[in-house]
Amino acid sequence: MLTDSALHSDTLFSREQLIRLFNSEDESELCRLINDAENKIVSNFDNSIKLIGQINFSNYCEENCNYCDLREENFSLDRTRFTADEIINKAIQVSNLGLKTIVLESGKDTYFDTDIIAYIIYSIKQKADISIILSLGERGFEEYKRWKLAGADSYLLKFETSNPQLFSKVHNGMNLDVRLRHLSYLKKVGFNVGSGSIIGLPNQTIGDMVNDIFLCDELELDFCVFSSFIPQPFTPMQNSSECSENLLVKFLTLSRLVLSSKDISFLSVNESGFSKYNSTGLKSGMNITILSFPFDIEEDSLLLYPSKKKRKKSPSEIHSDMKIMVEGLGKKVAG
Repeated sequence: MLTDSALHSDTLFSREQLIRLFNSEDESELCRLINDAENKIVSNFDNSIKLIGQINFSNYCEENCNYCDLREENFSLDRTRFTADEIINKAIQVSNLGLKTIVLESGKDTYFDTDIIAYIIYSIKQKADISIILSLGERGFEEYKRWKLAGADSYLLKFETSNPQLFSKVHNGMNLDVRLRHLSYLKKVGFNVGSGSIIGLPNQTIGDMVNDIFLCDELELDFCVFSSFIPQPFTPMQNSSECSENLLVKFLTLSRLVLSSKDISFLSVNESGFSKYNSTGLKSGMNITILSFPFDIEEDSLLLYPSKKKRKKSPSEIHSDMKIMVEGLGKKVAG
């Protein structure tokens, strides 16, 4: 699928050149690349950052991925689901903040069957002027079709690594080709499709990460979402090393230079470093940031992920804080 001589149509970078840049310790060269990535944001997006809201409505999951704290065999995790009407009402609250897009995200939780998800989508669309991105893991092809007909606009399903052996290892025997077929079908039925990789997975090579960037282009994605590996407690990979910030900056910067005008977001796995990770991404070429809101405005942030710090702020405060961060970096919030 990917060859050593692969060239991206909009860039002068070959695979070999990207590997060299990943391995380079020349700080001045990295600064130049970051500046070039910033210029892409200015020229392609008018130096604007799009804010997207996210509701994590279930931390139940029927998969057993070795890096993820939502894995089914993590018996230490307090499992939480919201009701369909709670999800709908929260989506309306997010829309009332002025956000134009929302991600409905969960583990693979078939308690929310085809009809329940279709009801949620249709109800939100009837009550709020907002685009819906679904992020529900691998589901049935007929389910995708139903949810598109119900009004969902986009589907986010990360391939996570372009290395088939590594994919199988982190996903307990799952097949990368199956994941790619799901992405192809989602596009076929009319979804805007988003995908991306995890940066710094254990046993991931620089060559793997370069292939990840090129795969994002080959898949002709509508948007890309990347995250960094952060070891989670009570998982088989809990003792592995966290992705370094230097590697993260290089990956995001080179992704922007290769993918040029593509919408790119970076999402921290645990968001414990809310400001750090988002500012790093904003300075390294991303043009979308995803705000994960607490579910109940009247209470502390509902803890869906055990490694996340509670943010005792309302959605409007979180939204305001991010706008201040974006503007403090000399950028604009997209209307």
